[in-house]
Amino acid sequence: MTATYVSEACRLYILVVLFAAALGKARALGSFAGTLEALVHLPARWSRSAAAAIAALEFLVALALAAGGAAAHHGMAAALALFLAFTAVLLVALMQRQTVSCNCFGAGDHPLSAWDLVRNLLLIAACAAWFLLGPPEAALSPGAWLPLSGAAVMAFLLSTNLHRLARLVRRSGSAEPPPPLPIGQVVPAFEGRARVDGRRITSAELAGQAAVLLFLSSGCPKCRGTVPELLRMLPAIRGAGVSLWIVPADSTHDIAPLLEGSALLEHVLVLEPAVRERLNPRRAAPFYLFIDHQLVAVASGPIGDDDWKSFVEQMKESAPGADTAV
Repeated sequence: MTATYVSEACRLYILVVLFAAALGKARALGSFAGTLEALVHLPARWSRSAAAAIAALEFLVALALAAGGAAAHHGMAAALALFLAFTAVLLVALMQRQTVSCNCFGAGDHPLSAWDLVRNLLLIAACAAWFLLGPPEAALSPGAWLPLSGAAVMAFLLSTNLHRLARLVRRSGSAEPPPPLPIGQVVPAFEGRARVDGRRITSAELAGQAAVLLFLSSGCPKCRGTVPELLRMLPAIRGAGVSLWIVPADSTHDIAPLLEGSALLEHVLVLEPAVRERLNPRRAAPFYLFIDHQLVAVASGPIGDDDWKSFVEQMKESAPGADTAV
């Protein structure tokens, strides 16, 4: 009888995971499409269709598992094949040290890590256990479904949040925030998209000119106060040949309301959360990062500090007629 309970718990666990994955992808299809582009180098024109197809497949497999009987057997085989394929792609990405956010369950802020590999291995193990134990020989009593369903949901929550649990453990052992990007070193290579037209922007394109990355959030009151200053400085920045990119500091708030349809929207660069955290590990906002023509980080800090004020003065000198008063 114990084998029956374990078998059903595995089925329910895989069912919950696939249903949650399908729902999450459907709600943030663009994020998952971007992940597919980065991981398997899928052309942008196909990525969204592929993302939708995967979400639909996961939903259909979940329905098959819910149906039970022969349908559940076919569904579990399909689930195992999906998890093996996902794990292979994940393993290659980890070996290549790709900095891509995991959007398997919708838009996410954490980069792919070994914890995602552990999660997939747990899913594969659950599928294998179901095949080894076989489907239940007799129907379970109504009272058995509630604890089994609770166990399945708990297993889903734990296995899909291993990275968060690990982060909590690390934070409990140390109160130190993550170190900022080292000054004097070449910034990590990054790639993003211009928000206005969707074109790809890479760090290599910034070589040969000074660049400023600004991290802003519409949920940050200080960021709102920064926008008028940036609008006044924009002509001087353009005239000085400085490349300006405004990076949304988080995935929770849309940057558009903050910039209110201004010319600054043309300078918005959308980065994967994992890439964003490499450039701004402390998730600070409003925050700046100055990069020289050799892609070396020369200064960083909160907007308004001494280095920022020096930059404002330089812009005044480069365009005396422009209003760059703070």
